[in-house]
Amino acid sequence: MVEDLVARLGRLGFGEWEARAYLALLQRSPMNGYQVSKESGVPRSMVYEVLGKLAGRGAALVTHDDGSTLYAPVPPGELMQRLGREHAELTSGLGQELGQISQRSDEEYVWRIEGQENVLERVARLVERAQTSVFGQMHAEDVSRLRPALEAAASRGVEVALATIGEVSLPVGRVVQLPLAEPARAITALGMLLVADCWEVLIAEHRPSQPTRASWTCNHLLASLVEGHVRRTLLIPILYRALDVDGVLAVLDGDERALIEALLDRDKLAALTRGEAGTGKEEKHAAQAVEDAD
Repeated sequence: MVEDLVARLGRLGFGEWEARAYLALLQRSPMNGYQVSKESGVPRSMVYEVLGKLAGRGAALVTHDDGSTLYAPVPPGELMQRLGREHAELTSGLGQELGQISQRSDEEYVWRIEGQENVLERVARLVERAQTSVFGQMHAEDVSRLRPALEAAASRGVEVALATIGEVSLPVGRVVQLPLAEPARAITALGMLLVADCWEVLIAEHRPSQPTRASWTCNHLLASLVEGHVRRTLLIPILYRALDVDGVLAVLDGDERALIEALLDRDKLAALTRGEAGTGKEEKHAAQAVEDAD
């Protein structure tokens, strides 16, 4: 136990001998230098220097009695409170000063992230930092994992709008389920698109038997392009609800028609044209989205 306490005090900045001397004083005090050396194992040639350091950092008290210098420990609770305040002040001030001298611009780099958990962790941080808007396209299971961060963002006034692959129940923001057919692997391999504040953007892909990987960057131009794509994607169910499916497909050429038919579920599209999906609330959002895009 003593070794563990020595190591933990070391992480707070105590030298090994300082930690051992302080622990000895906790077990017996007051003591003079000779006694501290004997109880703690600190060499006699170093004990007074060590005790002076403890007193200097506010971990030990010093008094004099009949020509002898005696030492006692500052109570652990009091010491930990003071160290906590000092470390909080240090990290806060240091963070601000380091930020002032940092000259690197993240928009010059595209960072690669590998692994599903790492990607979701990065997305959660993007959502937590968002101040104005979050636009995304993702699978239903990912929305469930990110739900706490999305709800917290919406509660602080951030606009949350998602196009989802699969059915999602999210009580905040705007969620539009894409009418995709089950074999639509080409689009479902695109695991996620997410844009925060039209500044940070993450694009992830996930293929069977391969690790999830993503690219993340801070770039206003790229973020604008991706956000525009998501905004248009959010309009798909609304547009199909207002139009005749066969009429839309009829005006497409062979390859384009084949692609759309492969990606989209005709039954779902037909339901949209009959008005069986949605509440009408999406139309209002769609109109606003078009205005914002313009």
